Amino acid sequence: MTQEEFEKTCNYRMYNEQAYIEGVPVETYARRKAAARSVKRFEFSTLEKLDGAGIIERIFSYRYTKKNGIAVMECAVIPENEQLKPICRNILVNGFTGGLQTYGHYNEAHVSYYGDGLQYDAFLGEASRDINTLGRYETFDAKTLSRLDEGLRYSSYKAGAVSVIPYIRLYRRYPVAEMCMKTDCTHLCTERFLKKLSDKKMQKWLYKNASDIARNRIGGAWCIAAYNRNESALSYYNRRILLQRAGESMRALDSENRAELLAHWSPVKVYEYIYHTTSDRTYNDYITACRYLHLDLSDTKNAFPHDFQAMHEERTKAYKTATEKDTDEKMLETAVRFSFLSGYESKDFCIFAAISSSELINEGESLHHCVGRMGYNKKQAKGESIIFFVRKMDDIKTPFATIELEPKSLNVRQCYGDHNRQVPEITDFLRAWRVWGAKRQKAQAKSI
Repeated sequence: MTQEEFEKTCNYRMYNEQAYIEGVPVETYARRKAAARSVKRFEFSTLEKLDGAGIIERIFSYRYTKKNGIAVMECAVIPENEQLKPICRNILVNGFTGGLQTYGHYNEAHVSYYGDGLQYDAFLGEASRDINTLGRYETFDAKTLSRLDEGLRYSSYKAGAVSVIPYIRLYRRYPVAEMCMKTDCTHLCTERFLKKLSDKKMQKWLYKNASDIARNRIGGAWCIAAYNRNESALSYYNRRILLQRAGESMRALDSENRAELLAHWSPVKVYEYIYHTTSDRTYNDYITACRYLHLDLSDTKNAFPHDFQAMHEERTKAYKTATEKDTDEKMLETAVRFSFLSGYESKDFCIFAAISSSELINEGESLHHCVGRMGYNKKQAKGESIIFFVRKMDDIKTPFATIELEPKSLNVRQCYGDHNRQVPEITDFLRAWRVWGAKRQKAQAKSI
């Protein structure tokens, strides 16, 4: 049978021959099922035998709407003959999901019930093999297959376990597929696994491990690997899962921390410690602190402390103190580099550069803005910006306004007072300050 003959035959039967399920017309069967299940829409299928195509699965769709009432239509046919492609109408399949997009009553072509602008297909036409992903209720079982073909007498097929037509194809090539059905390891019905299952020893191994495989849905590749290693499925599965989780845990760490730990310890060792002790993020912070403090991570006491919480608090506190000290030293270096801008005074105001993180924190808390908690200390330490404090001459200890200066152009990026308010009263002061600073910068350059 050619593809064209297959399509013509199926379309003729769809419009001219009544389909029956369990001895009643398809529409009657669908009405009963819908009433019993209290549903307004579902797909279902039945099996038949067609000369030239082998066993075929006919898929039907039932819909009920208040406006149009009940409609039942054939929406797909999947042939056993691999030389023929499945045919369908009004179904969208995108590799993983399938669904009826629009339909009408029998013999009423071009009647569209669902969605504006959707094309109603009157005839079944060539479809993707992914049509097998369309969810449907199967009205048949192993006895049905046996009645249709004596060669499928021992197929042990279970409705809904796997797609029936692909299973029939596999069973004809590998009768041992019935073992997967009988042991509830239906997910193992694949070409690769069934080839391996032809081995008698592998069959014994499957029976022995079937309950663990079915319960954990252990895949075919892992089953084959476990068998080749003369290992139980559960043992291999647990080991692989452990390795997977260890890998995920290691990937959650910063690359430098990960490299340092892997130089001394296995991923499983690290994962098991984290799993029983803390979280990936907290452990990553701890290792960052240890590395900064130049602690030996090959020492178990450092890498996996017995009292993690206490050690984490101690190490991160030391890390914070050390980093703040380094940051403050670099902040001071930046301030010294731009010392030509510090020390300017007028009758009303004076200005000087920040030289420590604690000064920024105090400034931010006093003026209720973010200079002390948004990384401005690190920006100054890197020379990306410079923070200056403006004070009133008659109250030099009290914060009044904060300036962020761009180092290359010496332009003012930000200038805010209390609660981020604008401070127009220092505009003239800042203009004069920049002129003064520029002169001092030129004088400094000439003296070098």
